[in-house]
Order: sequence, then C-alpha cells, then structure tokens
Amino acid sequence: GTPFVLWDHMFDWGSEHTDKISEMIATRARNGVTSRSKVTIAEAQNEYYAAEVEGESGRVAVKIGHGSWEPRGSGWAIASFGKD
Repeated sequence: GTPFVLWDHMFDWGSEHTDKISEMIATRARNGVTSRSKVTIAEAQNEYYAAEVEGESGRVAVKIGHGSWEPRGSGWAIASFGKD
C-alpha cells in the first residue's frame, strides 16, 4: 500500500516525533523507496519485526519493536532510530 503519515503524529505530538518522521521520509526518498518497492521480511518475532526494502537507488533495513537485530551483510549505516 501507499505509505502515509497521520497529521497528529507529524504536527501534534511534538518536535521529537516530527524530527523522527522527517528522518524516515528523507531516508525513503534518498533510497528511492516507493509503494511498489520489494520488501523482504527478515524476521518476525513476538518482540520485533524486521524487513529489508529495495528502493530504486538503495536499500533500507527497518526494525520495529524491542530486541536486537542487524541486517545481514556490510555497508549499512543507521539513518534514524527511536526508543521502541
């Protein structure tokens, strides 16, 4: 599906949320990630979900939730992170 950002998450929840959402949007744009990008689920655990996304100009690894996970291979750099 097409990604979206809820208005209140971007503008009503404070500057920390705005900054983190803006980082994620910039990461998607920089790597050419679209709604048609290939997504590979790396792990789906009770504590977290991890996936790799192939954009037109780069790859993005995403982890949501608690627990330790790192993408396979070399050349990865942290573009954004949060508390949970």
